[in-house]
Amino acid sequence: MFILKQKQKGKGFLTILILILFSSLILPGYIFASNGYAPRELSTLESGETLEGIGFFTGNVIRLDGTVEGTTFAAGQGVTVNGNINGDLFVAAQVITINGTVSGNIYGAGQEIIIRGQGGSDGFLAAQNIMLDKEGGFLRDLLVAGAVTTINGRVGRNVGIQGDVVNLLDSALIEGNFSYQSPQEATIASGAKIGGQLDWQQVEVPQEMPVKKPVIPMIGAVAILLNMAGALFVWFIIRMWKPEVWIRTSEKTLEAPFKTLGKGAIAFIVIPVLAVLLMITVIGIPAGILLAMAYGVSLYLCKIIVAVFIGTWLRNRFGWKEIHKGVWFVLMGLVILTLLCLIPVVKIFIWFLVLFAGFGGIASALDKSGKPVQNKRETAESVPVS
Repeated sequence: MFILKQKQKGKGFLTILILILFSSLILPGYIFASNGYAPRELSTLESGETLEGIGFFTGNVIRLDGTVEGTTFAAGQGVTVNGNINGDLFVAAQVITINGTVSGNIYGAGQEIIIRGQGGSDGFLAAQNIMLDKEGGFLRDLLVAGAVTTINGRVGRNVGIQGDVVNLLDSALIEGNFSYQSPQEATIASGAKIGGQLDWQQVEVPQEMPVKKPVIPMIGAVAILLNMAGALFVWFIIRMWKPEVWIRTSEKTLEAPFKTLGKGAIAFIVIPVLAVLLMITVIGIPAGILLAMAYGVSLYLCKIIVAVFIGTWLRNRFGWKEIHKGVWFVLMGLVILTLLCLIPVVKIFIWFLVLFAGFGGIASALDKSGKPVQNKRETAESVPVS
């Protein structure tokens, strides 16, 4: 609910959501294709068909009438889900219509979103017009950012809305709390039911709204997207060249996180001081320049190292299988870091953690750089069982 309780976070929420969707859908596709690992992309899934594993759907008109056994990504001009998705759904389109069942979370961004089906978990929706129809519902929470939001279905827990117009129709049933931010009070029909507390925060409409003002968030979104794309590209190049680099840094951080942070803090402070001292002497100028260059490169790599660590930890925690060279876990880590750094109060603390963890991962990996790195699964399989 933090996102919904910040000023003007409706546009920010929409920007973040679109960033996650398009970085998850478009960027990995180009990377896979360049290395011969292009995923199977479809535009339709007929009724009675079942797709095992992660589903990628692209095209102008996308229709899913069958069943997807796994996380589903869909991007197009129009997306219609009539079947079942046993996993999370990430969808970005001009018009999104969900008539089927999604067992996991639904992440949707577009111009118009219509929910007539059932969401088995949470819903995160951002669009110009959002409609939760009478037949639709979510088992858990629903977070919405949109100009016009209309709820006429059931939500099992809490609802949070940030927008201009909010409507609750007669069949609306919110079993938890209902909180919303808007310039005007919501229109709540007499038949609508709210099980928890009702909280309305009035948002003042700016009197002066220049035409070019909405371009600023878009520029920021493009900058963030390019930043993530560059980081993912650097990770991919190093992954293809020396895969043990990322394995070693993540393993060292997983083994001793606090020790890694301590080493990183020392390296972050000592290296620039040492570089300056070397440059003072005539003999040490080349070494000082090289050390300063290495320091600058390490500053950039810190974010990627921490993203790899986050993805590796999540993979080990939930037992996920590694596919496509592990690019999805790194992308997940980059997205998490990007979201955390958008929080004003937290981002400074997060950046220091990223820098210390990144430098610590490099320092710890260099301690035993001469030893080969073995995969933990391979090491476990090589130990005889008595």
